[in-house]
Amino acid sequence: MKNSVFTYKLIETKEGFYNLSTEWNDLLCRSMIANPFLTWNWMYNWWDTYGDRISDVSLCIITVIEDERLVGILPGFIQVKSNTHTFFFLGSQFESPDYLEMIREKQKSDVIFIENSLNYLLSKRRIDVIAFNSVLKDSLFLRSLNQFVSNNRLRSYTRFNKVCPFIDINGSWDDFVEGLSKNMRYNLRRRTRKMQNEFQAEFQIVNSYDKVEQAIDEIFLLHQVWFTSRKKDDSFLPDLRKDFHKKIGQSLFNQDILRIFQLKVNDKIIAVLYCYEYANQLFFYQSGADPDWSKYSIGMVLLGYVIQYAHTKRLSRFDFLRGGEDYKFNWTNQSQLMGAVYIGVSHKGKIIVLKRTTYIQLKKAIKTLLRMLGIHF
Repeated sequence: MKNSVFTYKLIETKEGFYNLSTEWNDLLCRSMIANPFLTWNWMYNWWDTYGDRISDVSLCIITVIEDERLVGILPGFIQVKSNTHTFFFLGSQFESPDYLEMIREKQKSDVIFIENSLNYLLSKRRIDVIAFNSVLKDSLFLRSLNQFVSNNRLRSYTRFNKVCPFIDINGSWDDFVEGLSKNMRYNLRRRTRKMQNEFQAEFQIVNSYDKVEQAIDEIFLLHQVWFTSRKKDDSFLPDLRKDFHKKIGQSLFNQDILRIFQLKVNDKIIAVLYCYEYANQLFFYQSGADPDWSKYSIGMVLLGYVIQYAHTKRLSRFDFLRGGEDYKFNWTNQSQLMGAVYIGVSHKGKIIVLKRTTYIQLKKAIKTLLRMLGIHF
């Protein structure tokens, strides 16, 4: 199928997916929005780990070619449940990737380019519902989806309920610290000095491929003991997820993207921050800390070191990713919203999306009524 000078192709095999690696990452470097979750490495390793563990799924990647050059990728898979065919982004289950969308060259960032790619998808595969998670609210991609829905008289539902704080890096680290609240500034400096002067704490970054697997084990261990000490459950713990992060950690280390920061005392790791450095930004994915050291605010101390690293490297942004936890807003007052878009394509899909919309609206109305009645829940 051709549209103007573009040729569209459907990739449905793992081999075809594997063979896209170089072109995929090259395109991402030329794209409008770039983050580690859109890399071929993240998405291929996700499919390799989880694809066989999701029932009734098939790979469905749309590529767009112009003059024999890859200029667009819509990375997805289709899952069939109760005879309902749903198209999802690759990587959008089990793990928590943020800022997903169609990958495209900067000059191809227009509504029609994205809409035609979606129309090609619908012409090749039966789809009842398109379910896009982790979409930025203010993105061109979302505006394109809304135009696609309007032009094709489809039904959609959007919900943007995930806050993603971030720090735009401007000026020096010292200037940044001066801009923090008086209390935050005092605690950061005092706690950092205490760790360095009294405990001779060391900050380090994992710098060897051979150390990546052990470092991932340490992240999971410290994350687990931290949550257990607070009697909380956490979805970051299953062994399958650890296997995935070992694979993706090693893969992204080879691409000079992985950054695992560690805080050590007497050769013992007491805190870790698991990050990705990509497109001149640092993305904070996960953390872990020894609860026996919690009174020394080691999480804040290590996070301060990592944000200082971002300043020293002259990166453009430190991104906390999803989660509106209070501690993140001790560092910044900037954030963006992310959420999900559901589009009913077929008659059946439109009914499914209508039911979802009605359910959410009813749930909100009940909560509002209970608040008015003074009933807390």
